Amino acid sequence: MNPFKKKLKPTTPYMPAVRAAIDAKDFVKAVDIIQTAAVAYYGRIAEVEATIPVQDIALVIKLHRHIANELERADPTAAAYAKALEPMTLPPIEYQTVKGGGK
Repeated sequence: MNPFKKKLKPTTPYMPAVRAAIDAKDFVKAVDIIQTAAVAYYGRIAEVEATIPVQDIALVIKLHRHIANELERADPTAAAYAKALEPMTLPPIEYQTVKGGGK
């Protein structure tokens, strides 16, 4: 075990609260929870991806698609929820490109 490696902090799942809000027909609350989750997860992902060189973006895109496919295969229920979220519009992401090369 590497004592210098940062331990990842798990989060509380958001989707049970979303489902409860939808069951209670509180759609405003459900959307608010989804937006909070999207911002939180985006922040975690963007922090890591900000260090990836522009030349490697195609690889990152391929990896994201593979991860999404594997998650859907592993949990068909989650895949159904993701399908239900497709109509949701997310704001555009403005990445700052960092030029550099890999090792």
